[in-house]
Amino acid sequence: MARFVLFPGRHHLLTRFQAVYLRGLVEDGAGEDLHTATTIVWAVTSANHQNTKRNPLPYDRREAAIERFSVEEGLRSLVVPVFDAAHTDRFAEVTLKSVESVLGHHLTPADTVVACSTPEVATLYSALGFSIALVEADPDFAPPSAPELASPSAPASRPADARTADARGDGKTAAGHDARTASASSPGGHGETAASHDARTAGASSPGGHGETAASHDARRAGASAGDGDTAAGHRDAGSPPFRPWDVLLRLAAGDPAWRELAHPATVDVYDRYRLDEQVAMVVNDPVVGEEGGLTTTRDYRTYAEAFEASAERKWQTVRSHVRPGRIVDVGCGAGAVLALADREPALRESDLIGVEVARHLYEECVHRKAQGWFSNPNVYFYCRNVLGGAVFPPRSIDTTLTFALTHEIWSYGDRMASLRAFARAIYDQTVPGGVWINSDVCGPDDRLRRVRLTLQGAPPTPGATTAGGPAVPSLDGLERDEIAALVAGLPTRARLDRFAADFHFPLDYKDLAEPGNPGAVEIALGDAMEFLTHKDYPDNWLSEAHEQFCGLEFADWKSLLTDVGFEVDPASHSWRNDWIVDNRIRPYAELSTLDGVPLAWPDTHVLLIARRPLNT
Repeated sequence: MARFVLFPGRHHLLTRFQAVYLRGLVEDGAGEDLHTATTIVWAVTSANHQNTKRNPLPYDRREAAIERFSVEEGLRSLVVPVFDAAHTDRFAEVTLKSVESVLGHHLTPADTVVACSTPEVATLYSALGFSIALVEADPDFAPPSAPELASPSAPASRPADARTADARGDGKTAAGHDARTASASSPGGHGETAASHDARTAGASSPGGHGETAASHDARRAGASAGDGDTAAGHRDAGSPPFRPWDVLLRLAAGDPAWRELAHPATVDVYDRYRLDEQVAMVVNDPVVGEEGGLTTTRDYRTYAEAFEASAERKWQTVRSHVRPGRIVDVGCGAGAVLALADREPALRESDLIGVEVARHLYEECVHRKAQGWFSNPNVYFYCRNVLGGAVFPPRSIDTTLTFALTHEIWSYGDRMASLRAFARAIYDQTVPGGVWINSDVCGPDDRLRRVRLTLQGAPPTPGATTAGGPAVPSLDGLERDEIAALVAGLPTRARLDRFAADFHFPLDYKDLAEPGNPGAVEIALGDAMEFLTHKDYPDNWLSEAHEQFCGLEFADWKSLLTDVGFEVDPASHSWRNDWIVDNRIRPYAELSTLDGVPLAWPDTHVLLIARRPLNT
């Protein structure tokens, strides 16, 4: 009998079937209770992740449900956090080492059975010599089609060594039985081992009959109210395998109340007390945030954070005189650099400083910095939230909201003006009368639809021409981020325009003017010209930046939007031109003129908006 059952998984939701199955693993064939001798080791993977589609719940809530589950089921359990790591074929070894570092005991095939229903993961443990209990994937517990066996048959009394796949892959159980073939003298026939026959016949005197044990009978009886033919033990209709926990969680996210009958009462209790069902539904159904908790999987958050840090001082000096003390929120706070500068302001020492960040990588850096003593103000708080998922703060509760380089992302990743208007309305609602929203971001030029002539360094690719590396504007398919960066950085400015137009997630219309001696000239809308010129120098995050439209709104559009939702636009609001960008990134590589060739000044690139909620509202 194994001393340990290692149960690796994310464990966001526990099911009634898991309870029945795990009880079976800690009882021997005679039904003797060995709970005190066998320990379930719950290796909770991705323990450092939360608020993502793959990992909606934080580790502490998952741990709480596991502990309650274990007490209710009479299981001796130990819970170990396993932090996420880069993909590796040594995942099983990494997990075992994490368990050893916490428990001080090295689990081996001699004392441990691994409970795992994911074939790819189970294979990794099998390769190390561990026997595998297949949980929801265990073919012995997919119920036959007979109506009276609509829930798992005798899972609670089957011994662990009769239900685990041997690492050798020869079909034998850990007890040495051949589980693949039926013995002619086997009392049960039908390919079952003597142990499984005994387990089935042992149920003849159980309350449910039909060969089930008291545990499986109780599970079926408790599942009488489950919807769609599901039993509370976690099965689908007769003949189908049990629901996996993630299936049940997706039912929750879809609004199906049957999840409560499939989930274990411990999970339901923790979810209800902490309103986790709302959080799961919000995160899983979020149309903007990706599986790993960011707006895009192609962003290099290291370079993104470094760029934000470098500009934080300038941004703070621009807005500090407009900040109203009290509860100050930085939405899209990055790694917390601006809040760290606010923390140093004597006038704000009594204020609450609150950061909201959707990207998990940046949120985790905020929490780390707070733990390392970056902030002297004890009232500094961080939340990992998507502001498009609903209100983050109660109405009339925030004195100052700061947003830097955020609103163009809401426009780009959301539903354009509809999402931006909903966001502006949410900021208005959370702002106290007399409070302020300070928004600093990129913006489009005035009269952005005007057709202009843009002359770029270099020439357009000749149709059919190639460079040493292949086509003149080669495809990015299958390339890694650093390969894409090198390719884009090596393109002349005119050829880079073609690459940008192919990758940009918004229409970009232009045509070559085909002027002799001026091959880089194109006719293009002024807004599209500035879109390319302000994007072209981000090769390190090329595909990520191609998701984002910088010039969707011009200053007049912003003033109209803010007024519509109820704000008063402070006279200090204005559009402005970042001359460093113009002098270093645009002017050396491009010229702007009317279609008749009259030179034009480079337009504004950014906007500062000071929007106040009127006192009488």
